[in-house]
Amino acid sequence: MVIVDLFTKQAADPLAQSVPRAMEGIGASWYLNSTQYETETGLYHYEWYVEVV
Repeated sequence: MVIVDLFTKQAADPLAQSVPRAMEGIGASWYLNSTQYETETGLYHYEWYVEVV
């Protein structure tokens, strides 16, 4: 299993939609584990769990 993290300053960053599409494009199994706003850094944090066989 691999964890993919995206940190961004944009609440609706297009990368947050591009990452799942890229994972599907390589045939990976994945799920969005969490999304959170980190007040200390001012960043939005997306976390996906990914598995490629």
